[in-house]
Amino acid sequence: MDNNDLPSQNPVARDMSSNAIGPTELASITGGTWEAPPDPAWSLKRMQRMRNVGRYPKGAVLSGTLAYAHDPVKLAERFENDTQGSKDVVLMIRSDVAPPPVSCAVLRVPDVSKAANTVARKRRDAFNGAVIAVTGSMGKTTVTSMLNATLSRQHTVFSPRSDKNGMASMRSRALRLGNEDYAVLEVPRAVLPGAEQILGPDVAVITAIAEAHMEAFGSLRETAQTKATLLEGLSEEGVAVINIDAPHSEILMASANKNSDRVITYGVARDADIRLSDYDAHSRQVTAVSLDRTLKYTLGASGKHNALNSLAVLGVIEALGLDVQEHLQGLADFRAVEGRGEVTVVERPLRRLTVVDQTFNANPASVRAAMTDFAEQYSGSHRILALGDMLELGPNEAELHAELSPAIAASEPDKVYLVGPLMVNAWKALPDKIRGAHVMTPEQLIALLQADIREDAAVLLKASHGTGLNRVAEAMKSTNWRLA
Repeated sequence: MDNNDLPSQNPVARDMSSNAIGPTELASITGGTWEAPPDPAWSLKRMQRMRNVGRYPKGAVLSGTLAYAHDPVKLAERFENDTQGSKDVVLMIRSDVAPPPVSCAVLRVPDVSKAANTVARKRRDAFNGAVIAVTGSMGKTTVTSMLNATLSRQHTVFSPRSDKNGMASMRSRALRLGNEDYAVLEVPRAVLPGAEQILGPDVAVITAIAEAHMEAFGSLRETAQTKATLLEGLSEEGVAVINIDAPHSEILMASANKNSDRVITYGVARDADIRLSDYDAHSRQVTAVSLDRTLKYTLGASGKHNALNSLAVLGVIEALGLDVQEHLQGLADFRAVEGRGEVTVVERPLRRLTVVDQTFNANPASVRAAMTDFAEQYSGSHRILALGDMLELGPNEAELHAELSPAIAASEPDKVYLVGPLMVNAWKALPDKIRGAHVMTPEQLIALLQADIREDAAVLLKASHGTGLNRVAEAMKSTNWRLA
């Protein structure tokens, strides 16, 4: 459940009166029939799965909540306790299921998922701002955060952060659209296809195609085809912003040209509309050629991959018809998101550690990019790589880990520490002179680093979140971190 979906005990009022959906309209747009209608003055404010209502803080305001479920009977007792019999909650269920023993209003609909999607789209269509939707195998969270930092300097922006990737979260976000100028929404792979029809983006961004979540996609081609479905939901005058360097970009471009009259490309390719001309790792200065204009600006976050991400932001600003120069300061103000490149300098007696935290996600392409950027940024430092397993890579996971070995060696670290059962495949081919250790748990790595780091050092931590390497980052950044 998206924590941003939780109603506050003292909510800040947002004027949604012009978008109000009452009982009569709710039944009409969902094709539903009231079994027990609410008060005629009831108005929809939020929508949530029946099972998640109990996660609201105790005493939270539940008025205007539309809960829905496919199998409501087995959840009824807990739901009744969670809502305390509130008459301000409406339960939406399928027409043919047994009546659940609840005291709230009940709306029966032919198809719960379709009805929930219709309600979400109704609210999105009432939104007068522009919806910017961002997807891709990597970079989407950073691009979303960059856009928020850039646009919010001069405009109101709705850009919720969440670790939940399901369709329920997409619907909930659509319901929360208010009077903002822009909505910037990250679209994960789990909701494509489908979310494009709810969001109806005015600008759709595809950041990258890479070997991530391969258990779901199977191949890079299938990944590109799935990501391209976001473009099918573009509004009538919608604009597609595409990373032209991405593998199978021809699939993305074909869909973009089919679904949009305007396509903006970005990347390092010479024919990109917005092209990265130069990036200085130490000053973080970017030189880009944007639609025949040369732009120079400084990024608040380090790494060439972030320079490329910033080009996507320039593409969105162009698509929205805004002045690019007026929005460049937002890119300088941007700071890397925790777990996605956040840099922390840890001062200890006689020692200084620079911790680069990229522990939220990892795939072969992002690990290679992170190592290259790390080598350039900290070329004069004692450099330590601490890499954990890359998860959800499918049947070729062992081979994909083994193929990292040459790239690890080429980045010329002083020491390498690998964590997890899959990383043993990369460990086997590493040169002896850079070998630190291969361990199975983050806790083992913490103990090793505390004993082994004996000088000023820069440490790159990179892994999929499921490996728990974020615990190493937290330990290194804490005041309790001790070195030998």
